[in-house]
Amino acid sequence: MNKKTTIFLLPMIMAIFMLVLTPTVSAQETETREAGLTPNSPIYFIDTWSEDISLALTQGTEARARKQYDISQEKLSEIEEMAEIEDADAAETAADRYSSMVEGAAQTLSEAAQSGEEIDSALSELISTATARSAEVLLGVLEKVPEQAKTSIQRAIQASGQGSQKALEAVSAENREATQQQVEGSLQQARDKAPEEARQFIPKNIPSQPETNQEQGGSNAAPSLPDQAGQRGR
Repeated sequence: MNKKTTIFLLPMIMAIFMLVLTPTVSAQETETREAGLTPNSPIYFIDTWSEDISLALTQGTEARARKQYDISQEKLSEIEEMAEIEDADAAETAADRYSSMVEGAAQTLSEAAQSGEEIDSALSELISTATARSAEVLLGVLEKVPEQAKTSIQRAIQASGQGSQKALEAVSAENREATQQQVEGSLQQARDKAPEEARQFIPKNIPSQPETNQEQGGSNAAPSLPDQAGQRGR
């Protein structure tokens, strides 16, 4: 390996080790994460590569869901930063990545719950409630981004609502009702503040029983938005 290659690869290798070796914080700790590299950086691909490699190396359902969630919160911070500087392309990239990770974390928990796997209810509660609260953060971003980025932000809002609903499926029966009330309260608060074009992407309510989600989905499900994830930064 020549010197130029080593210099090029060193930041990526360091980023991978940082993600793999950094201990996962507990579900009781704050869910907010600061943005690292942002999508307007020419070496942002190193960030996404290291995240994907770290996820691939993560063993266990809970650890994977937690890592997907942690990445989503970092992307949320990136979205806010890119909205502040009105960089539409970068905001779209972060929003698409956010949606992917929120959906991944929620699906991981949902599938585990459906298979009967025991999942730490505190983690499921955190992901469900915090993801619902993220919808309100994204509504603030929606007002700032240029028109071309609005669809990606709306999709991220939709991912927040639907992700919180799916994560709720893994919450223990004794804590589900209280968690559901928190989630619905956050989503209702977001709906109250949302402009008309965004309100339709926030669920009105959440079925009390996880197994009825598909049966009731027709009345509460948010309309689909164009899936732009995969075009940028997934």
